[in-house]
Amino acid sequence: MTIRKNRILSLDSLLLVLTLIALVCLILSYFSPFANPKTYRFIPLFGLFYPAILLSVGLALTYWLLRKRWKTSIFILLILLIGLPFHARFFATSSSRQDDTTRFISIMSYNVRLFDVYNWFERGDTTKQDIFNYLETTNTDIVCFQEYYYENEPTNFETTQKISRILNAPYHYGRYTSGSKGKTHFGVMTISKFPIVETGYVDLNSAASNHCIYTDIIKDSIRFRVYNLHIGSIQIQDDEYDLFSDKPNSLEEDKAVRSKRLLGRLLGAFRKRKDQVEAILTHSQNSPYPVIICGDFNDTPLSHAYHRFYGLYQDAFLAAGSGIGTTYAGKIPANRIDFIFYDNTFNALTFHIQKEVYSDHRAIWTELELSH
Repeated sequence: MTIRKNRILSLDSLLLVLTLIALVCLILSYFSPFANPKTYRFIPLFGLFYPAILLSVGLALTYWLLRKRWKTSIFILLILLIGLPFHARFFATSSSRQDDTTRFISIMSYNVRLFDVYNWFERGDTTKQDIFNYLETTNTDIVCFQEYYYENEPTNFETTQKISRILNAPYHYGRYTSGSKGKTHFGVMTISKFPIVETGYVDLNSAASNHCIYTDIIKDSIRFRVYNLHIGSIQIQDDEYDLFSDKPNSLEEDKAVRSKRLLGRLLGAFRKRKDQVEAILTHSQNSPYPVIICGDFNDTPLSHAYHRFYGLYQDAFLAAGSGIGTTYAGKIPANRIDFIFYDNTFNALTFHIQKEVYSDHRAIWTELELSH
């Protein structure tokens, strides 16, 4: 009996230490939105892994409640309560309002991962056709694509031409990096049912894989500006994805090297996004027209990048979505990294997240009304 009691006490002591570590990590994640990634290099990591940290704290709380350790449980609850404003960024509780009489536009953001042109899913041309079918079903007015791919005509891999026909959306503008022979193009593309009267881009002074474009669109004599962005790519290598799988065939030394390399990529991306976000916000805040900002931010709601936009614009998911809202469907547990923001000219009526997985991102789209 004494031995069993000692074992329980030893287990409690170990779990108490682990609980304190988890709580410290949770508190550091609360600081992540305010920490400049260039100054506080490692703080953003706690925001990135916030979902896993929160889960750990939740499991710890459950254990201590079962053990009737009330002081410890109350202490954990207080730490959780302090973070309520941050938890709220991940869990939407709003209900959509379907109101076709007041709807002004519908707009989608979708990282299509090059329409699977390189057959990553090993499904041939099926993935691209599935994406087309989804676009036809949703039939949104404006679509902002990231990791977009198209080929000059003549081509057997139609994208822009096909989507324009599906949506009856003849207007489009993109910015991209061209392949070595100039026939293939990779980047961002905005396709609209309504006239695009002016276009441009925000100079991000960064890698060729990151872009931010804007299109001025007119509907019912109202001109508004749509930003389509893809920022802060981490560009993880295939062997680094193995770190998030159960593959047992890698040497520990090799895993350590890849982990260190991945950590460097993550920290570098945080710093890169800092500059990109400031450039985009400087541009959008000087827009003479109402603003909508869509895209793949490669960062979570508990990040410095998200926080900068969140302080100036409305998040459509929080305004009209429900649930957790995971948008990333890849191997890394990154949660929600695709967003649609808008200024106070608009209100969100609905918010939708694609259920099917045809890319490493799920499409998001919202219906907006004019606020006045």
